[in-house]
Amino acid sequence: MKKVYVELFEIDAAPESIGGDEELFGPQCVHGIDSMDVLRFLAVLRKRYDLDVSEIATETFRTPASIAAFLAGREGGSE
Repeated sequence: MKKVYVELFEIDAAPESIGGDEELFGPQCVHGIDSMDVLRFLAVLRKRYDLDVSEIATETFRTPASIAAFLAGREGGSE
C-alpha cells in the first residue's frame, strides 16, 4: 500500500520510510498531499482490493496502519 502511495503521488521517498501512523493526507501530511488527492488514492485501492469505498469512513484511510488494519479485518471477515 505504501508503494502504491509513493508511486501514485511521485513522492521522493522509499515506501518503507513512511511510518505506520504517519498522516497520508491533509494538513499533517509531510508530503504535501491534500484531501482532494484522497479520491485518486481511494480509486487505486478500490480497484486493487475490490473495495466499496462508499461504505468506508475517511478515517480508515488516514494512515498506513489504519488501512492495513482495515484490509486485514476485511480479509478475516470474508473467510
